[in-house]
Amino acid sequence: MYLTATLTSTIIITFIVLIIYAPGKGAADAGDFQYNIIQAAQITSVSIIPYLIYPYVLIVFIAAQIIREK
Repeated sequence: MYLTATLTSTIIITFIVLIIYAPGKGAADAGDFQYNIIQAAQITSVSIIPYLIYPYVLIVFIAAQIIREK
């Protein structure tokens, strides 16, 4: 349950961050959406990486705790 919630929130947060930081006319223009995502990923990759890594570290930690308890 916790793992699914963490993973889902990570994906949602990542997309929100990418859309907010998307340069140009913004994500509202459907034609530029893909381009904006790519640009945003390049520009904010350094600041996004910790947010992408952290939940997976958390998942591993939670899994380790569960295994330890059994």
